[in-house]
Amino acid sequence: LAVNLPILTMMNLPLNTLYVYLFFVFASGFIGYYFSPIHLCQVLTISEMGVSTMDMYKEYKTYIPTVLGILILSTLFFFLTL
Repeated sequence: LAVNLPILTMMNLPLNTLYVYLFFVFASGFIGYYFSPIHLCQVLTISEMGVSTMDMYKEYKTYIPTVLGILILSTLFFFLTL
């Protein structure tokens, strides 16, 4: 976010368009951190439950594409309603 937000503000976009881009950048950053192996919930789950990182990501094989699809569809919806 620290890199992308200044770039977006320098683009001189209309505010409505800027809000949609900010939504996409913030939501994709959140998704990236949430499914990251350095997320503290992931670390706790791996250490306490005794599972490997690959086993945990096998469980995520449906969640990650679903969440990314919802993000892309909602961003397209916001662009269409401008």
